[in-house]
Amino acid sequence: MFTANIRRDGSSNFGPGNKWGTFPSFSLGWNFSEESFMNKIEALSQGKLRLSWGKIGNQAIDGGAYASSYSGNWGYYLYGNEY
Repeated sequence: MFTANIRRDGSSNFGPGNKWGTFPSFSLGWNFSEESFMNKIEALSQGKLRLSWGKIGNQAIDGGAYASSYSGNWGYYLYGNEY
């Protein structure tokens, strides 16, 4: 099984030059219980392995929050100047 999705969203809350975001996702699945070698294992009547990856976004931020500050492991920064 294979699934692919792509979403393109825009928000005025994002920074200049980043008003739009593209959010893809992919998924692969294998119903291993349908394979012939699984017929001998009665304890497992259904089984599936699935691998997926996706990118998410969030526009629920205050206007201009993209430029105010960020926190790293070593302290807080305001426009690149540590305080």
